[in-house]
Amino acid sequence: MNRHDEVSDLTGAEFEALSHIPQHNNLVRMHEVGRGYQVHPQKGSKLVDYFVLELVGGGELFDLIALGGGLTEPQGRYFLRDLLAGLSHMHTNGYTHRDLKPENLLLDADFTLKITDFGFAAPIAGRDNSGMLKTQVGTLSYMAPEVHLRLSYEGSRVDIFATGIILFTTLAQRPPFTAARRGDDLFCMLASGKQEAFWRMHAGAEEEKRDIFSPEFKDLFQKMVALDPKKRPTIEQILAHPWMQGPVVDKESWKADFMRRKEVVDAEAKRDRESK
Repeated sequence: MNRHDEVSDLTGAEFEALSHIPQHNNLVRMHEVGRGYQVHPQKGSKLVDYFVLELVGGGELFDLIALGGGLTEPQGRYFLRDLLAGLSHMHTNGYTHRDLKPENLLLDADFTLKITDFGFAAPIAGRDNSGMLKTQVGTLSYMAPEVHLRLSYEGSRVDIFATGIILFTTLAQRPPFTAARRGDDLFCMLASGKQEAFWRMHAGAEEEKRDIFSPEFKDLFQKMVALDPKKRPTIEQILAHPWMQGPVVDKESWKADFMRRKEVVDAEAKRDRESK
């Protein structure tokens, strides 16, 4: 019996994506697939399909940013390169993630970024090979406007939109807006061309009431979250953008800083356990 016969009943999106995408350093790996018995003390046992993913022990990016502080722009470039490397590998191999967010970005013991949770992944070509997808999926704050509007969309472009939101959030420790839809004042500022007002609002949200973003960062972010998906840059264009040519931290500096962050997160988790 070959591997595919053994798991012929596994049809979930996550299994499908991980089965078809070759392993990559910035994607969580699938180590094993198979079938076995799940035992319940009251309900007895039942035959289930399973797959085993690699252990990623460095923590969630969400916690490490929320408790450890926002990234500097040189750290942001280092982080974005890893995220885009994993995303490019997915796209090149025919899949879109559709649920990128900090909670779905893990760090391993060496603090290398790993994209995880492929439950909403889908073929970029679409089920009908038109290159367009239709299902409204994702997480509210990271969904592109065309998804909110229930329009057909290109998977690669909604992934770029979510990546822009993640990048902003990792630097500012807050999202740029609540959701990319009508009724959200901050998003509407950007969508209607009132960029200066948008950045003034965010500068006012800082403790020191100052602008923490460079002009090059603002330009890149605005392009990544453009209302018109066709105006969003490709991965190659993002990597060639002037902001990405600025200073970047090295691996050792990144690792040392995230070791500090993990200590903060672990200490907070310990306090939570003790309080309970």
